[in-house]
Amino acid sequence: MLNDYIPIIHGELLFGYVYRYHIYSGNLSFFDTARDIWNDRNKWVYSVLFPYITDEILSELKMTKDEYIFNHTVLPFYMTFVNKKKNTMILQDIYFNNTYSAHLVIKGRR
Repeated sequence: MLNDYIPIIHGELLFGYVYRYHIYSGNLSFFDTARDIWNDRNKWVYSVLFPYITDEILSELKMTKDEYIFNHTVLPFYMTFVNKKKNTMILQDIYFNNTYSAHLVIKGRR
């Protein structure tokens, strides 16, 4: 887990934040950065649009899941084009940390 969280910029996607951390940390591999943030080197690869998120990261960034979803994901842009049922499915998936599934709902595969 990170020892020193850099501040997240308002409106910045979490993936952009992770990339900035990667540069800031001096890690040569994204797998090392993923291990720093999620304690698992494979968590970040599920989706650039909806990266894996944990309550620990949100706590360190002093952010609620609602703030994360509506200020640091692309979901608000998709909500206009996706029907209400799919929006609900995506929100539930993100709230339960199943962001890979949220990505499939947007693509119409679930």
